[in-house]
Amino acid sequence: MLQYLPPHLKDFIAREVAAGHYESEEQVIVVALERLADDDDDRITVAEAVAESRAAMDRGETFEMTDDFFQQARERAGENSRRGHRVSDDITY
Repeated sequence: MLQYLPPHLKDFIAREVAAGHYESEEQVIVVALERLADDDDDRITVAEAVAESRAAMDRGETFEMTDDFFQQARERAGENSRRGHRVSDDITY
């Protein structure tokens, strides 16, 4: 199965299996391909979000991101955290 891979990738796979991170060479490849597929899904999701944002801007649905806006976001995040709701790692308060 690994015969078509360059030597540095064969070595990497062997090291991962030897270290006990994976049970087999096949598992390393399957996990890598699943992550690649997830990345593709993420890229599609981001592209869709960007397209929707651009459409909203075209419709005039915008607002200014001022210091007051960010302060209100931090306050909402703090309140959500106190209520036990998960707060994005991007938010600090």
